[in-house]
Amino acid sequence: MNVQQEASLRPEAVIFDLDGTLVNSAPLVMECFRLMVRDLFDPEREAELTDAQLLTYLGPPLMDSMYDIDPAASEEKAAAMVAKYREYYLPRAEESPLFEGIPELLESLKGRGIRLAVATSKLEKPARKILDHHGVLEAFETVGGASSDLRLSTKAEVLEETLARLGLGETPERALMIGDRFYDIEGAAACGVPAVLVTWGKTAGQGEEQGAVAVVGTTEELSELLSEQ
Repeated sequence: MNVQQEASLRPEAVIFDLDGTLVNSAPLVMECFRLMVRDLFDPEREAELTDAQLLTYLGPPLMDSMYDIDPAASEEKAAAMVAKYREYYLPRAEESPLFEGIPELLESLKGRGIRLAVATSKLEKPARKILDHHGVLEAFETVGGASSDLRLSTKAEVLEETLARLGLGETPERALMIGDRFYDIEGAAACGVPAVLVTWGKTAGQGEEQGAVAVVGTTEELSELLSEQ
């Protein structure tokens, strides 16, 4: 556990990312990206995709990932790629399990009077379905997600909406973001929210801890970190 700014870890509300933080969705997400590329591109393009590259697509908005796969894509083509990906992913989204220790962590934080929320680049409806499937939806005061009209797309936009729902739009420093990628850290910084990077999903690349107030490797470490503040 690496703590850089202890004074920032006294939150009224803790806001979690979903993929790679609460839910181990990497295997399914990577598979669905491969299936999408198989359907829309030449076989050679699918063969070029490495697992390391696919892992970077957990976290950013889907449109950003599609432009990474095909930098020359028009907005229309990128949107078609997103739609094809969702054809594969959405019917199976609930297959992704919670990480070990998540239910206990949520129960512990709520028991301390900490308000809980989710802010994810995933569409809000499937995000809620995943949490409900695993029996933890009721732990969260609100679940903020991307909108299908792209009004809410980036992590900063989703987080800003989530803060407003919590009544913390004017006092974002009273919240704490928990995420597994630098997109979470950057989005939180843009909103004035301190952030903790978690590494239990093994999705964070080298240097992604930049700007995080702490880095933790297990749910137990996160619980301990917050209980000490």
